[in-house]
Formats: sequence, structure tokens, C-alpha cells
Amino acid sequence: MSLLSLPDEILEQILTQNGFQAKDITSVGSSCRRFREIIHRSARIWRRLFTVHFPEIAHQLEEDVDGAPHEFWLSQFTARYTIGEKVQNLMKQMSPEHYHRQVETPCHAISNVHMEHFLEINGQDQDSNGLLITDAVQTLVNKGDQDRELTSKYYARQVSQFIRQHFLAKQWKKFIDKEPEHLDYCQGLVLVSQWFQPLESVSIDRVRCDVAHIAMAVLEKLKTKDPNHPIFAMEDEEKLLKHDVLLTEDRFGGGKHSVAILDALNEAFFQDMGFRGNTANYYNPANSFIDKVLENRQGIPITLCLLYCVVTKMLGVVTTPINFPRHFLLRWKSVGTTSSSDCLYIDVFQNGIRQTSLEVKAKSDNDPENFENAKPSEVFQRMVRNLVTSAQVQEHEYAGTHIISSSLLRTSLELTKFIGGDFEYPGFALCQIYLQLSINHKEVMMELNNYENWPVNMWAGGNMEQLKNQIRGLKRICMSQMDEDLSEREETEVKKRSNFSAQYQHPEDFNRMSCYSVGMVMKHRKYNYNCVIYGWDPICKATKMWVKQMAVDKLQNKENQPFYNVLVEDGSNRYAADENLEIAKPVRVNHPAIGRYFKHFHSDIGYEPNEELSKNYPEDKDVREHLYLYPSKSPNLSETMETSPSSSENE
Repeated sequence: MSLLSLPDEILEQILTQNGFQAKDITSVGSSCRRFREIIHRSARIWRRLFTVHFPEIAHQLEEDVDGAPHEFWLSQFTARYTIGEKVQNLMKQMSPEHYHRQVETPCHAISNVHMEHFLEINGQDQDSNGLLITDAVQTLVNKGDQDRELTSKYYARQVSQFIRQHFLAKQWKKFIDKEPEHLDYCQGLVLVSQWFQPLESVSIDRVRCDVAHIAMAVLEKLKTKDPNHPIFAMEDEEKLLKHDVLLTEDRFGGGKHSVAILDALNEAFFQDMGFRGNTANYYNPANSFIDKVLENRQGIPITLCLLYCVVTKMLGVVTTPINFPRHFLLRWKSVGTTSSSDCLYIDVFQNGIRQTSLEVKAKSDNDPENFENAKPSEVFQRMVRNLVTSAQVQEHEYAGTHIISSSLLRTSLELTKFIGGDFEYPGFALCQIYLQLSINHKEVMMELNNYENWPVNMWAGGNMEQLKNQIRGLKRICMSQMDEDLSEREETEVKKRSNFSAQYQHPEDFNRMSCYSVGMVMKHRKYNYNCVIYGWDPICKATKMWVKQMAVDKLQNKENQPFYNVLVEDGSNRYAADENLEIAKPVRVNHPAIGRYFKHFHSDIGYEPNEELSKNYPEDKDVREHLYLYPSKSPNLSETMETSPSSSENE
């Protein structure tokens, strides 16, 4: 019996089995007209192919399926595949175009204008929310072995963040424009997490599922405490309210029935599940991200309160956030209560204790009755202000180590521009950050030219003329950087091993120095940190002021020794003396700019330079491999001069 004798339904079933990928289906479809027609009109085949090739987003498209599912899945598969091919081609061009453009900072950021062309390949008709192109770029970030394709992943991470935030900005606008009573705190919490974690998959469906699990655990606890509670007289599907239901007062008449639910919630939430305030690491940004709060079971007052509030709503109890100074609280007002003094205030950071207004006032000197219920927009503005504070605290605590504070501050200020705030305006600070990174000059000039429309509080109590002088100064810096960006780049100096022999004439100089190469993983003799070399100079090229400040003149060989540009595992870039470094076993160095210089990591020979870095140091590959593969024969400087092919020619 031949395949063609089988019914169409059986053939379709065969083609949806595991093992068939797009290229196989294409080959089958090209074999005869009948197969081609079966494949073309089968929603099952294209739905499965989409799931096999693009598993991260297949479920997110389910609700968009229209009356012609076969056409929908075929068009979505074709669009995602085409976008993926275009993204890969554009990503290959990023390093040649931007390697020499980027300013030497730990962040190595790229201007938005240099990534906007990725948005142009996005089909608005089929990908209006950016799901397909976001997945295409993120696939490159997560592609294959973590030690391979480092340059592609380096640029893909920056493009992914730009694209995600481009489309998240649109979602934020829609969210903020909704009427307050229709805003969903759960959605806002997820948007915050997605904005600050663009490389992670934070799903609102997963968060809602986790919240529902908490609510179900509360019901189980309530059943043991109060089996006659009226909630158990309801059908199972009615016990938990949907997120889009408008709830203005407690179900079941409030009073003791609501108290029973709150008591069960406290026991399940704090005692059984272990949710708690993170007092040990209060300013950790993860305390503001709902996915991390659910995972780590700890947070700060505002995130714990909002999570608690979402759960109580699902259970039919109305708790309302209030912007209480220094400590976020929830207000619960029982049905039939007419006076605000009869409200109770829930401190979720303190295990959900309920207090009267007098008790709160006695502890804080602030009367909670004087505070209105917080609007959802105010809640999320406060969340972002907390993250600005976290960035500032990190900058202070980790001064000199360049840990993520600048990136967090920039991202926080950028979100503040979209959601607003009554107490701050981020434009001026963002301009300063962008100029430090030498990026986004178009945005900087637009912002500075618009300074007269900045909020009044920017000028209140300050020296207006001094601020105007600062603005003029920033404009000059911006224009200078723009001119430099547009000017032709000078040819980067090619450094060969003969540079050393030209610098040092005496054999004793050779014998006291090593001759390390780019890509080698080193350990600092004094400070014990790991680092990787991405550049070197035969002698110190730093300014006299730097030499004095860093006590180079106190080193044994002072400036007269090779100095190396290194990427340090703490995220910083440093300039280290030859005598302070020793060869380390090749280990991964977690630095955000690793991919800018290196394309692969090898556990035996360290980091392999990408094409751009290799052009600058064309002879370092052989030296690096020799030093790692033959450590007992590790050459000093004079020996490497002899083994370098080009140096012998120059000598």
C-alpha cells in the first residue's frame, strides 16, 4: 500500500508526528500536488511546526487565531521565519559597524538610532505587538552553547533590550490611559518586571497562575478553619474572581467573613509559603520584580502589598493601596462602614498585621486617614522611584566596581518618562547619562532644546541661570560627540609583537617581562581578581596624573613595562601592569563587554578574539596558544620575539 492511497486525515496525522521539521514538510509538499494541498490547508501541521521551531511564543498567539486557523499559522510561521533570517543578517553587520564607534566605558552602549533599522523589518500587519521580532532577537541571545557566538550575543542583547522596550512603551501608554478602576495591578507588576528584565521571559499568564495557586492555598486553609464560610456554597469556577471583574465592595457582606479570609491568607501566605519582607537586602532590585518576588518569596512593602491585594481581590475582599510615607500599606474597609476611622490598615511587610489608624499614627506620627487611596498610576510611579533609589544605593555601596547601578538608573529614568511622576522629571539626568555613554545624541538635543517646558519644580528654589549654563554645557558636549561620531574613523593601530623589540633594546629588559596576548585570562597578584586581556601597550600610555594617582611610580618597573587593557570579573575595565598579572587557568569572566572583543571561549586556550580585535592584534593568536598549551615552556619577552613570524622579519 502506497502513502497516496491513505485518506487525507491519516496523511495529515503522519505529518504532525514528532521528527518532522519545516524543511521536511517543504520537501514532502514539493513531491506532489496532493501533499502540497494537504499541507497548505492544515492548521495542525503549521501550528505544530510553529511550536517546534518557536516554542517560546506559540502559546501567546493562541488567542489571536481567527476564523481561518490554517492561514493564520502558515502566515505566522512564514513571518517569524523571514524575520529571523533578516535579524541574523543584520546582526552580522553590527560588529564591523560599531566596534570602533563605541566609547570605552564598561556599558559599551549603542545609540537607539543605530538599532532602529531592526524595527523596519518588522511586519506591522502580522506583528503589531513585536512578538515575532522580539523572539527572533532573543533566540540569538540564547542560541546554543553559552561559550560560542559571544559577539553575536553581545549585540543581540542590546538590540533585544531596545526592541522589547520599544513595544513595552506602547503597552505602558495603553495601561496608563485606562480608567483607574479598570487597571489591573497584576499587569502593571508584570510590565515593570519585563521593562527591567528585557532578556528574561516574564509571562503574565505564569504570574496569574502563581497568584491563583496562592488563592487556592488560602481556600484550603480557610476550609479547615471555617468550613461553613459562604464561599464554599459557590460553584468551584465562581470561588475565585477573574482579574477583569470590577469589585467595589467585599463579597459575602464583609465583616467576619472577610476577616476569616484575611486570617487564612496571612497563615497561608506568611507561615506556609514563607513570604516575607527582605530586610537583609532591602534595595535589591529583584524585590520590585513580581516574578522574582514569587520565586524568592520576599520583597519590599509595595510589591508584597500589591501581590497581597491581587490575591484578596481574587478571593472577594477589597484592599486598597495607600501611598503612606516611607512604608506602603493597604486599607481595608468593611461593608457598611461609614467612617474612615473604622478602617483597618494592613502592613504586609510585617506579616500582614492589621492596625487601626490610631495604632499606625502612634508608630509613625502620620495619620493614615489623611491619605487618599493611591491611584494605580501613582503606585507604579512609586515603584520606579524605589528602583531609582536602589540604583543610587548600589552606586554608593559598590563604588569603583561598576556593578549594574548605571544601567538600572538609566532604565528607571527611561520608564519614568513614559509613566510620569509628580515629584521628579528624568530628562536632565537622562541627558547626563547618555552623554557619559556617548549615545542617543538626537534624544539629548531634543530634550535640552525643550528645557523651557520642563516642570516648574525643576526651577523652583534653584539658580535658574546656573541650570541654563549647565544646559549650554551639555549641548556643547553633545555637539562635539555628534561631530566625532560623523567624522571618518582613523585607522586603528595594528599592534605586532615587534612593537616590544622596538621599545626595549636591552636583553635584560626582555628577561624581566612577560609577553601576554589578548584573550588570555589572568589573575591580579595583589587584588586577586580574574580578568581577560583585550589590549596591550609596550609601555604605559596613561597620563602622568593617572600614573601618580595609581602609584605606578612605586612599582618595581614603573611605567617601563607592558600594560594591559583588561575586562575584570566585577564588570570594570582596568589598565594593569605586567608585573601585577599572572597567567590563570582559563575561566569565564562575566563582563558585559566580553562579546564586543571575543567570539568564543575555550577552556584550554582562553578567549578567541573576534575578527575586529584580531585585525588589531594579528600575531597574538599563536602567542596565546603557546603560553596555554606549553606552560612549562612559557616564553619571556625575548623568546616570543623569536617565535613570532613577523618579528623576525622586522629584526
